[in-house]
Amino acid sequence: MGYVRCAVDLRTGTVTIERPPVENALWKQLTTQALSEGQIYQVVVERRRTTKGGFTDRARVSLRVTDSGTGDLVRTIPVQEFTGDHEGAAARAMTIKDGVARFWMEFWMLD
Repeated sequence: MGYVRCAVDLRTGTVTIERPPVENALWKQLTTQALSEGQIYQVVVERRRTTKGGFTDRARVSLRVTDSGTGDLVRTIPVQEFTGDHEGAAARAMTIKDGVARFWMEFWMLD
């Protein structure tokens, strides 16, 4: 498996991607969305499959912001398009603190 930590500054839209060591305690936090100041922040992973063995070689990740009252889309912040030989991807352990959304991406690798 592969892991990356993503951080999105909600004021500027600046994205930071890191590959620090992973703490096992994170995997109990499966959430991919958070509520802050009347808005819902949700990590969205769009996968593209190839015909070669059915694996995913691209995972486009974005942060979708919707109004918690109306459900209307406020904005979408592109995070990263990850490419490579992986079967799947999922977001984990999302938090929002001091105007920055942080979450982990987990990738299942091909055998």
